[in-house]
Amino acid sequence: MKVIAPVQKTDSSTYKELKIADLKTDIESLDGIEVSVAGRWYMLSEDFVMPEERGSVDMIYVNISKLPREERLTINRSCGGGCVVSVKGTVGKIRNGFGIYAGHIEVQ
Repeated sequence: MKVIAPVQKTDSSTYKELKIADLKTDIESLDGIEVSVAGRWYMLSEDFVMPEERGSVDMIYVNISKLPREERLTINRSCGGGCVVSVKGTVGKIRNGFGIYAGHIEVQ
């Protein structure tokens, strides 16, 4: 596994591990909560999206704008056509709905 962005967290903080389907179902109630989710993602404009399954149009948006520039550049070069990742971040408003603001990403 290649770690893309380091997490700067205290040992006492934890992420709520979720499957994409559970995150999509409960996302509004998770606003401000730190979550961890894994799956395939694709670049869409300046955000990335994580569909529940290949070909699905119902997706979770992942915003990488808070990651350092070099790490965003690495992600854009490595994952523009899609890749499998583990994302840890905070649920919040993205575009017209909710998504994840990434704080840590591992490309698998």
